Amino acid sequence: MGMNETSDPDTTQSELNHIYDLQSQTILLVAWAVSAVSLLQIIWLGAQVWTERHSVILKATRVPSVVTPVNLVIFFMILSNSGYCWSLCESWISTESSVALASFIMEGFFSVSFRGCLIAYTWIRGRPIIELVSPGGAIFVRIILVVHGIGLIAEWIVIILIAAGASNATPYNVISLTNSVLLVTSDVLVMSFYLLYLRRIRVEHHTVVTSDNKLQIISRYGCLSTTWLILWYSVSEVTTLTDWNSTDVTVQRRFLYLIPLSKALATIFICIQQLMKWSLQNQRKLNESSKITTVEKAKLKSTQHSVSALQTNFHESLSSFK
Repeated sequence: MGMNETSDPDTTQSELNHIYDLQSQTILLVAWAVSAVSLLQIIWLGAQVWTERHSVILKATRVPSVVTPVNLVIFFMILSNSGYCWSLCESWISTESSVALASFIMEGFFSVSFRGCLIAYTWIRGRPIIELVSPGGAIFVRIILVVHGIGLIAEWIVIILIAAGASNATPYNVISLTNSVLLVTSDVLVMSFYLLYLRRIRVEHHTVVTSDNKLQIISRYGCLSTTWLILWYSVSEVTTLTDWNSTDVTVQRRFLYLIPLSKALATIFICIQQLMKWSLQNQRKLNESSKITTVEKAKLKSTQHSVSALQTNFHESLSSFK
């Protein structure tokens, strides 16, 4: 009995050390995987931008700008997602305290930066639909997003204070939880506007025009994005609030699943936004093709009418000679 009691701590510590090694390997693999996907996402974004410019250049003399709000936000989301993974990896496996501390600060920076991009993207994509459904609601959504942005700045400041040893983790957990509530509230609110718009289109049996096609795509992808974002934020928040210094084997083993899952959800979220951009580009091409077809039909009808008029005049002229 006495031998079992003395060997249990050693067994537990050995198991914890094994889990720590697995965590380091897992985080390193996640960082490389996310970086590889991020590179593909940047290439895809570049291809989408080139397609936009090429299609517009063929029709106009003015070259469109690459630096659009949507392109910038998606680009910085990709960088923040990848940067967070490498900062987390460095802070986790580094043996030098100064490097680990700097990595911890950068980890917090990229986390705040990614969520700041989410705020900007939510407003950029959702604003046309929100203002169409409820102009007053747009003001309310904007206030929530601004407060959330202030909360993210406060979270970043607390991270710096923790790194400097001037604060503990309690203020960070409170602010982080508050930001989570604000994010979920704003996302659910914006999704309700998407659903209201789609319902309005369905109930009114609206004849869809060019702008409505675009808004429907944004609304459908918006609902998917919001659902996915809430799922990601739930997993991320559980990961953040879990005690990283716990000596409980079960708690430490949980990180082996939470970290890869959280980063996979964030990476797929970016892919969803690029799929939305791709769908909008395809819809724009369909609209342009439809316009060209309509113009060609009008020209053909006009030509047929002119030919018919000439034939009538010709027959009338022949009749006058009889």
